[in-house]
Amino acid sequence: MDKLGDHALCCSSLGVYARHNDLRLQLSELGKEAGLRVEVEQGPADSLERPADCLVHGLDGPSPSSVNFPVVQALQP
Repeated sequence: MDKLGDHALCCSSLGVYARHNDLRLQLSELGKEAGLRVEVEQGPADSLERPADCLVHGLDGPSPSSVNFPVVQALQP
C-alpha cells in the first residue's frame, strides 16, 4: 500500500476495475435472461478499436448495441 492509499483505488483486482467487471457481468446475465444475445469484450472483427464491454444483439434493429462502463480514477481532477 502506498502512503496515500491510491493503490487500492487503481489496483486491477480491487476498486473500480472490480466494479467494472461486476457491472459487465451483471448486464451480460440480465441480457441473456431477457433473451438477447450478449457478447462480452467483443467488437467487429475488422476493427482496430477497443472492443465493447458488452455487445448486445437484438436490442434495437439488426445492428448490435455497444455498452461500455468507463473506469474513473476518483482522485483525478
